[in-house]
Amino acid sequence: MSTFRLRLDFEKILWGIALLGIALFFVVRARKPAEVLAPLTPAVRASMVSANNDFGFRLFNVLAPRQLPNLMLSPADLQVGLGLLANGAHGATRAQIASLLEWTGPLAPAQEDGVLVHTDQALQVLAGELFAADAHVQVTAANALWVEKSLALSTRFRRLNSQYFDTSLHQVHFSERATASAMNKWVSHQTHGTIPVVDGAGTFDARTRMIALNALTVKNTWMEKFDPTLTREEAFTLLDGTAQMVPMMHRDGALLYAEDSLMQVVKLPCGEGKVSMVLLLPRAGQRLDAVCQAVFNAAQWPALQARLRSREGRLALPRCRITSSINCADVLPALGLVKAFAPGQADFTAMSAMPCSLNALQHTIALDINEGGDRPVTPTPHTLAEPGDPSDPPFALLANRPFLFALLADDGAVLLLGSVTAPCAEF
Repeated sequence: MSTFRLRLDFEKILWGIALLGIALFFVVRARKPAEVLAPLTPAVRASMVSANNDFGFRLFNVLAPRQLPNLMLSPADLQVGLGLLANGAHGATRAQIASLLEWTGPLAPAQEDGVLVHTDQALQVLAGELFAADAHVQVTAANALWVEKSLALSTRFRRLNSQYFDTSLHQVHFSERATASAMNKWVSHQTHGTIPVVDGAGTFDARTRMIALNALTVKNTWMEKFDPTLTREEAFTLLDGTAQMVPMMHRDGALLYAEDSLMQVVKLPCGEGKVSMVLLLPRAGQRLDAVCQAVFNAAQWPALQARLRSREGRLALPRCRITSSINCADVLPALGLVKAFAPGQADFTAMSAMPCSLNALQHTIALDINEGGDRPVTPTPHTLAEPGDPSDPPFALLANRPFLFALLADDGAVLLLGSVTAPCAEF
């Protein structure tokens, strides 16, 4: 489960996202388009991917030194949520959102009576293309706005978020218990039980004016699943040096691999190979945040991908469930988004005439990593790793201590960044 939560002084917006099971079942962003839009031009698509990755890297590098128990973020999800808010922002507030997300050059938003048009289209098309890229990545998505009956939303804000984010509108009274129950029922139905309740439902106060929910589910398989009979209990060393026992999955064979004095890296293809998971294991004694600073940036990340070569080896990975919950309001001002969080300075008058400012932006994700693969997959030939060079000694990547990962589309777009520091085997 992933919950993307935003709270305004006079509006509380809760953006719910599900993300579960990178191995067999994981949830990522995609949406049903309200209308058919033309594919992105190469220039716009390249700019979108670059902006998405750079935003994710910058945010992750600010959070990594805090040594949170586990950390995950989806830059694409956050971009779309902030894009929704940008439709309601004016002046310096909107300019800072655009600057944070690097909406420049081909991404510079066109304006239609003061609202965003071009960037909404690009976000919608990119999300649809990224998560429909693999025939074995099955996506369902639903969006809804739950609005206090006393709050008057601008017609343009309603139209854009319906047109480009396929958002349905529910007018309710948040003071009534039935509202929380209806929201929980809606999100549980849309996610097939993956998200049983809405984070914070039933705790809304007199300032609550709007809840925005996005429900997503995606099923996927590893291209080559782990053999469950090889999974066994082994020790995982935590950040404090203590160890806990976790089920450790094992597999041998040729994988895309690279190593240096800082880390070991392996790339695991999913489905038909159009989505992959990259694992980065710091060498013993190296800090996670040092690896982040070294490779999670626009210059070094592509260089790392280019270094990957097919090589025979052995991989061990914990079968685990991890959860991460971060309030991005604690870090986004350091990246330049200041006005939106400042009462009296924030300008969301394109959303409503009621003065409001952004108070919180909660991003919560639950992730399962397991053996995966409930049905056979026929990979496309170019996605298979050829046997390694016999002259290269077999590698051994044993993820029995904190590691990093990234979920990638085949064009390099980062769908998810994360660190596993405290895996939980109970699921």
